[in-house]
Amino acid sequence: MFSSMTVTVKVGIVGAGDVVREGLEALVSQDPELVLEPTCHPTDPGIDVLLYDAGSMVADGGAELFSILEGCPTPVIVVGRPLRPALAARALHHGAAAQVSLESPSEFILATVRAVSSGDRSQARDYPTAVIGGTALTSSEVQVLEGIALGLPNSAICADLHLSPNTVKSIIRNAYRKLGVTSRSQAVAWCLEQGFDGWQRDEMP
Repeated sequence: MFSSMTVTVKVGIVGAGDVVREGLEALVSQDPELVLEPTCHPTDPGIDVLLYDAGSMVADGGAELFSILEGCPTPVIVVGRPLRPALAARALHHGAAAQVSLESPSEFILATVRAVSSGDRSQARDYPTAVIGGTALTSSEVQVLEGIALGLPNSAICADLHLSPNTVKSIIRNAYRKLGVTSRSQAVAWCLEQGFDGWQRDEMP
């Protein structure tokens, strides 16, 4: 016989403006497994997952988020902006647990929160979390394309993302197919058109 007890996940929202915050609060409130902590501080005890609006990285270059990632054990899910994919890609590079997009389906965002709270971060890698330039991309594709836009070789992308060479090659093939490109130079041109040039490699510690 299964227990009727519901496991609750305490969710904090950080770095979001009023419109994004209200939307995330309304979304979280739909799920009976999630409990919103609307006025939390990132270091407050008992918070299971933090949602961080990637748009806040524009104002401070990511300083607030990186401070949270370095000093807070709570996993952070970055809510990416479709027109600024480099923001979420940089957050993932610095240790964010997962990325969702403002364009992600509601159920996927909620499922990602539940999965990350339980320590399972795998599903957020392979689900289309952003629609950029009319193309649905997964978190891993966004991260790899960011590396390509920065001019990194596959070996550096593998090291940055802790992925095997074969996995990176597979991600690149899938991304190229979606973008309708056949070469690295074409992929770079597409990335620059879509805003992947928002951050420079030498800004990363």
